[in-house]
Amino acid sequence: MMKRDEAVQKLATVGHLSMAHAEDLYDSIIPKPVVPKYVADWYEEHKDDCDYELWDYFSNWDDQEDDDFKNWVKKKPSLL
Repeated sequence: MMKRDEAVQKLATVGHLSMAHAEDLYDSIIPKPVVPKYVADWYEEHKDDCDYELWDYFSNWDDQEDDDFKNWVKKKPSLL
């Protein structure tokens, strides 16, 4: 799969566009993922050791508080 920078470069080259225009075009075609604020907050709180924090969270699933983050994860079975 092509990364954003590669796709933008290809758009600029093939379409004879400026890089700024190619970036704008790419961003208008490919939507950015959006997550709820409580998911972003959980990530910000745990990002320094995210691998361990995720492992710990799922390893101790039954001990986790039944909050918005846990309910969000339950609705996202493709993440597990």
